[in-house]
Amino acid sequence: MGEKKNTKQDKTQSSQPDDLIVLTERIMKAHGKRDLEFVMRHMDKHVLWIGALQNQYIHGKKAMRAVLEREQDVPICSEGVDCEVTYRTTDTVIVTGRLNAYTDPKTGYVLKQNQRLTFVYQKQSGGWRVVHLHVSNEWDVLQEGEVFPYACGRETYRYMQKQIDAKQRDSQKLEVHIRKRPYILETHSILFIEAFKHHCMICRVSDRIQVDESITALAERLPDAVLRVHRRFIINLNYVDHLAYSSVFLCDGIDIPIPKQHYRETKTHIMDRLSQLGITVKENPASR
Repeated sequence: MGEKKNTKQDKTQSSQPDDLIVLTERIMKAHGKRDLEFVMRHMDKHVLWIGALQNQYIHGKKAMRAVLEREQDVPICSEGVDCEVTYRTTDTVIVTGRLNAYTDPKTGYVLKQNQRLTFVYQKQSGGWRVVHLHVSNEWDVLQEGEVFPYACGRETYRYMQKQIDAKQRDSQKLEVHIRKRPYILETHSILFIEAFKHHCMICRVSDRIQVDESITALAERLPDAVLRVHRRFIINLNYVDHLAYSSVFLCDGIDIPIPKQHYRETKTHIMDRLSQLGITVKENPASR
């Protein structure tokens, strides 16, 4: 997409530095209206653009255009635009400012950000061009009297811990079907699961439950502490008492077989998982 040459020189291109405040506001307004040609007309060939988004650290007019072309479908409105000249020489002017940017609800997106901006203009043969612009989103998290966002950090930590706890609670629950009706189990109460031809038997601390699911389907939805050790058996590592050759012994002497041809591989898998969970168990010397 080529750029149209403007035969009429823009008044703000040739006038006093204070008029670059007007130009800055016009550029931001044009950007919001997705008038890409107006925006690019005022950029230097080697402009450095630092925007608020992750991918907006861009060198060069061509690369800047390529990024902006991908976001032309969502217009941005602005209000409270307030700019000022903060530095000037005969051929360089810096304009800084702030504005409130937001999307029109009709677009189907709801976004609102307070933004700060810096435009560095250089006077060239064709007029003033932007050689650097920096737009950032305000991050207002300081409480009164703070110089570092301690309160925000604590609040974020509590929020994240709450999400982790909720996820852990969810992962400790397993939905199964008993005669096609849903039933919720607490996974910490499962000792082991044994597969049969058309169903599985879940053996818990207090009882046994026959469920409709296959052992493969169950294994995919269980937390890390519950591990498949045999094509027919899943065990809860929290109840492992010790390992012996070709067997895993759970509490109360429950013996879960391990195929002899896969014993070393399975034992290593079990020990690695136990280590990750911080669980220590005895190992029969004969099993080494």
